[in-house]
Parts: sequence; C-alpha cells; structure tokens
Amino acid sequence: MSWISLLRLVKQSKISAAVTVYHTSKHSGGNLNVHFHNNLLVRCSSTLDSHFKNASPKLSYTLQRTASTSGILFAKKSSPDLNITLPDPPKRPLSAYNLFCKDSYEKAKESLSDEEKNSSKLVIANLGKMWKALPENESHMYKLKAKNLSEEYQNEKAAWKASLSPEQEQALSRKKDEHTQIIKNKKLEKVFKETEKPERPKRVQAMNLMDMGDIESGLVGSNAKERFTMYVQRRSEKWNSMPENEKAALKELAHERNENANVNYQKKLAAWVQRMFDENNIKIVAKPEVKSALQQLGMPPKNRSVLQLFLMSDEGRENGVTISNAKSVYDKLPKAHREKFSEQAMKDKDRMKQEYEDWMGELKQKGLENYAEALLKKYRARKMPVKKMDTTSKKKKDRSKKKSKKTAEKNQKK
Repeated sequence: MSWISLLRLVKQSKISAAVTVYHTSKHSGGNLNVHFHNNLLVRCSSTLDSHFKNASPKLSYTLQRTASTSGILFAKKSSPDLNITLPDPPKRPLSAYNLFCKDSYEKAKESLSDEEKNSSKLVIANLGKMWKALPENESHMYKLKAKNLSEEYQNEKAAWKASLSPEQEQALSRKKDEHTQIIKNKKLEKVFKETEKPERPKRVQAMNLMDMGDIESGLVGSNAKERFTMYVQRRSEKWNSMPENEKAALKELAHERNENANVNYQKKLAAWVQRMFDENNIKIVAKPEVKSALQQLGMPPKNRSVLQLFLMSDEGRENGVTISNAKSVYDKLPKAHREKFSEQAMKDKDRMKQEYEDWMGELKQKGLENYAEALLKKYRARKMPVKKMDTTSKKKKDRSKKKSKKTAEKNQKK
C-alpha cells in the first residue's frame, strides 16, 4: 500500500491508529506491508486527534492537512489483469536491411573519419548508401534469411498464442486496446497542439488569493522540499486564523474569477470548433466541445419529458420522487393528473420546435446553417459498439470467399 493510500484511508475512515500502524508496518520505497489493511481495521477506535500528539511533527501535520481537506481523494479502479501473468512473447525478427546493418556496422565506420565515427547519424547514412550499392545476389541472401526468420517467428507466435488460457487471452486483448488508446491520445494531443486548441483554465483557490508576503519572507530550510512544507503549513495556519467574513470575500472573488475564466474558455473553444469545421477537420472535435459550441450559438434548451416534468413539479417533491422510482409513482397517479403532465410535455415539445425553427432561421441569415447542422449531426450521433469478429468465423468467411472465387474461375473456363 502506498503513502497516498494511507492518507486516503485516514481521510475517508477517520482511523485512529493510523499513525501507530504506520510506524510499526515495514515499508520501503513508499509501499507498506501487505497486511496493513487488516492491522489498521482491527486497531481503529476513536478519532485521529488522540494519536497526533504521539506522531512525528511532519507526519502529524500531513495527516491533519489530509483529514481536513474539502475534496475527497478517490483511488483508481484496480485492474482485473493485475494477478494475470502473461508468458514472454517471441521477439519480432529483424528485416533484411537491419540484418545487413548488424553485419556491416563496423565496416561502415571504417570509411568515416575519427570525428564522424562518433556520430551514429552519419554511420546510419553510410549504411543506407552501402545497402543501395549492394549487389543483387547479396541483398537477395539477406532477404531470404529475413523471410526464413519471419516464418519461424510466425510459428513461434502461433504456438505462444495457443498456450494462453482464456483469461490470459482477454488480458492480452485489453492490453492491446489500452496501447492503441494511448497511441490515439498521443496523436490527438499532437493534433490539438498543432491546431492551437485552447486549454482549460486552472481553477483559482480562495486560499491562494491571500497575501503571502509575510509567509514567503520567513521561510528557512535546508532544501526546497522543507521550505515548501513550511510554506504550506503556515498558509493553512493563516487561513484557519482568518475571520469568516474575509474568507467569504476571498471565496466570492475566487468564484468570480473562475466564472470569467470559464466564459472566456468557452468562447475560445467555440471559435476553435468553428475553425476546425472551416478546415474540414471536425472529426477531431469531441462531443462535449460540440455541445459547448452549440450553446455559444444559442441553441434552445431541449424539451422535457413527462417524467422530468413530474420530478420537477411540487407534486413530485411532496411524494419524495427520485429518478429510480419516478416511473412507478407516476403510473399510480390518477388519470387526470397524468393527462395534465402529458399536456405540459406536448406544449414544451411545441415550444422547443418553434424555438428551434427561429434559431435555425437566424443562423441561416448569418450564413451559419451548414455549420450548425454539422454540429447537431455530430452531437446527436450515437457511438455504436464495435463487435470483434471471432477468429473461427473469420476463417470460415475467408474459406467461403476462396471457394466462390475458384468456382467462378472454373465456370469462366468452361
């Protein structure tokens, strides 16, 4: 268990013996004993305060700061593949060119000067020239060797896949999906950087708006980590000692700044979406960004369903209606009450239809009709799950295609 996991447990469970167990548990490299959870749960009793006195000053302060924070730290979901070990797959063989480079690397360095030998780029460039000038019989020899190695690799890979259990196959499939997703995200990040996509602004905390001059001037420590710890501690002490009216004023100022930053960000994001549409690059725009752009265009709010109107009504609040039981409670209502909500829903639908027509008319006058329709199409589109074809069914399909081709060739010959 990691140190941050300990802090998370302390915050969520208010475990009293956390300090004692931390000191008694063997830990190395930030990880605690495997039986830490059991020891901690057995020895928990009252609150942390009684044990803060016995803890070291640094640990005590860290625990207090973690337990008093407003946000909750959530642990990452444990992967189902943690306990599944995969055997090492066979290594991919070298290509014909790489086999030649392996044999001729030292020879390529001989023709270069002493200074040029240290540059790997020049050596590789020289190898490329040597490969192009290589006689056909020698290059054929390397190609034949690479082909044999490739066939051996395919056989080894097939045997390796056949040795995997169903759980290992699923883990391998998930690993491949995660890898492809990481590559996609990296490519998208590169595209976003090239297209100058605006970045979401960082939220301003009320505590950071305090005057820190007196705190920063008196910091003393042997290294930056100690000075930062002292700075955070003094900042928290100053915030806790502030009057409530000053805290409220700083919170209001922070909220105002965050709202203004968010408004500016939404405008920049909408301008970026429109630029992507003009450059015929709308496919990289995600659904939340499309929604933000539509809101900036003044898209009318969606019509509410019968159950939504019932949930928001006084009658729904009186009956303590929630999303889970709304349908069952609504069905038990008298017919007259249900008809009333149905009429309201129909009126709201007509209202939305009229507002939508007016909105599209305004956009048509501004020349933004095609842009809005493209956004709406992308916003309303549902992502269909991709079904992975079974290998056996794929093989059967390939066989049937080959048979149909053969029969067609025979018929043509006749």
